[in-house]
Order: sequence, then structure tokens, then C-alpha cells
Amino acid sequence: LREAIDLNLPRSSGSYRTIGKRVSRAQAQPGDIVWSPGHVAIYLGNGKIIDAPRPGKTVQVRQMFQSSPVFVSVL
Repeated sequence: LREAIDLNLPRSSGSYRTIGKRVSRAQAQPGDIVWSPGHVAIYLGNGKIIDAPRPGKTVQVRQMFQSSPVFVSVL
């Protein structure tokens, strides 16, 4: 991924908030980053995300739960 799109992804969740262009919820597209303090997910569209909820849990698709997330477009 890194070489295919020339994008270096950060190691910590806090850094994801600033790696791309911030967009509104209405502008968010599938593949955008959904950031909230201490957590990062990938937006799938229609209010759904894919994420690993916490260590030891499996990756899952679920409804967005964050009350005021930051959406970040990285492409």
C-alpha cells in the first residue's frame, strides 16, 4: 500500500487526524479515516465503519458509535 499510493501511515492513532484533508460527515467517502481520541476506523459509507474495537477483539463491521468523529480523506 505504501508504495502503491505513496502514502506513509502513522503508527499512533493521534497522528491520523492530521495526515490528510479533514472532511465533513456529509463529504465522507468509503475508505476515509474516522478518527476519535485513541481510536481509528475506516469509513464504509451509510454510517458504517470497519475497525478493531480493542486489543484481543476481532476486526468487525459495525455502526459508527462516535458522537463527534473527525473524518479524514487521505487520497
